Amino acid sequence: MQNIYTDTRALDRAAVSRFGLTEDILMENAARALENEVVRACTDRTADIRVNCSPVSECRVLIAAGGGDNGGDGWALARRLNGGTIEDFSCSVAVLEVFPPKSQACMRQAERARSAGVPVIRNFSRTDFIKNYHVIVDCIFGSGFHGSLSAQIEKLIAALNKADCFKIACDIPSGIDSKGVGTSAFRADVTVCMGALKTALFSDFAKNHTGKIITAPLGVSSALFQNGAEPAALLLEGGDLHLPERTQMSVHKGDFGHAAVYAGDKAGAGVIASCAAFRCGAGLVSLIHPEGRPLQGLCCENNQKQEKNREQEGCREQDGFPFYIMQTENLPEKANLIVAGPGFGRNDVKRAEKVFSVLEANPELNGVLDADIFYYEGIKKLLERRPAGRPTGLVLTPHPKEFQSLLALCGFGTLSVQEIAEKRLELVSAFCSKYPEVVLLLKGANAVIGLHRAEDVKPHLYINTLGMPCLAKGGSGDVLAGFIAGLLAQRYSPLDAAIQGSLLLAAVSRLQKSSYSSTPFTLIQSLEEPEKLKRVLEEWGKNIGIPLENTGQHKFR
Repeated sequence: MQNIYTDTRALDRAAVSRFGLTEDILMENAARALENEVVRACTDRTADIRVNCSPVSECRVLIAAGGGDNGGDGWALARRLNGGTIEDFSCSVAVLEVFPPKSQACMRQAERARSAGVPVIRNFSRTDFIKNYHVIVDCIFGSGFHGSLSAQIEKLIAALNKADCFKIACDIPSGIDSKGVGTSAFRADVTVCMGALKTALFSDFAKNHTGKIITAPLGVSSALFQNGAEPAALLLEGGDLHLPERTQMSVHKGDFGHAAVYAGDKAGAGVIASCAAFRCGAGLVSLIHPEGRPLQGLCCENNQKQEKNREQEGCREQDGFPFYIMQTENLPEKANLIVAGPGFGRNDVKRAEKVFSVLEANPELNGVLDADIFYYEGIKKLLERRPAGRPTGLVLTPHPKEFQSLLALCGFGTLSVQEIAEKRLELVSAFCSKYPEVVLLLKGANAVIGLHRAEDVKPHLYINTLGMPCLAKGGSGDVLAGFIAGLLAQRYSPLDAAIQGSLLLAAVSRLQKSSYSSTPFTLIQSLEEPEKLKRVLEEWGKNIGIPLENTGQHKFR
């Protein structure tokens, strides 16, 4: 896990005060980190920029500089690169002066760059010159941006984004504000974040703009730079995945728990969650069907392998219900957790109230609440009545629209989905503060997991950026609920089950063969290859949020 901070300016000031690092030293180190990425883009034969490209004799770099310290980083980079060579390349550089230098540090760096002969472009009413560059470095705004882009700057950023070249952002892609939102922004292949990671980089909006995120030291190690400062959140990494493993030889199914899944009107969702829980290691799984309506004609994930000539993928009515999932009308006596919400619909009040009463009457019973359950009023009473002062055993897994309903029911007012997107960390923190010991997993391009333990001053937040776009399909949330349930059945703590279930879903998403053709059952089947699951996240753990369309697309001319 890595620390993430809302604002790192206090860390900058502390580094200056504690270690005697001047503003110029910080800026030189920032410029050096940017220079390293320019060099990598120009020389690494495995980098995106060089794949299937013929060598060129010159690397042309355009640095778009603003008037603040972010622009100062750009001017310092230009001075370092100008007139130099990068292995077998000569390097030519120009600064696109988007705004005149304004901060003292930026003015000093601009003067030094001009003295070193760096060419400056001031007129960008026409942007056709941009196509002549191999690398573009965005140093316009950085973390100090707020408000909205002017029409002229928005047009410039659109032109920079359109250029078929390698793109690097300094600290934060321009157009993204401190909350991680914006209307348009620079789209980077690599973002070099200065000093420490910032929460603005991990919003759903930012994910399409940051590319690979690299943390650059500014003169001292990360540990010294952060100096024990309290982070706003923790970033989950590939190495944080810990799969369940049966190390004892003499065991039985009861040792691994019994998950009970309440089915609703759309029973397939319950079947998906049940299969995911079973494959994730639960010893027993029961599907609690609506009274008097046992489920028939639902497909098992293995059926698609049993017969080649299928009219539709994966199931026929005569294939029947998965044999390893038990069916019942009532909660099994030895079940140690329930899953409720997937496929419920919004009109089965009686069934939802039954779930709430079961959880209220059995405080030792863990629960994964998902999907339609967040539209029923009884959830507020449940959250208030579960025992305080100790873990409630509840994991809530809403997507933003469901979270909107949950917030309204719990007294947070009526918020738009857009407002929720803009305030994800703030709202997860507020919800967890109101309901200590309840684990909340807010789904999205970057999942946010929160828990406020009773003994802590504020909630702990975790961000998972590792999921892939193939998860944007019906049923993925049911798989996640099942994974968490399977881990809870095996006596993971609610927080660990949410974290590991989220990482596990990210891992199986990275084993899919395409970005669009996966199904819930192909996700579940990927659990059969645990070594691949570990390896795929470890390999991608530091490549945070690389958009698929940005991979291998850029070429020198």
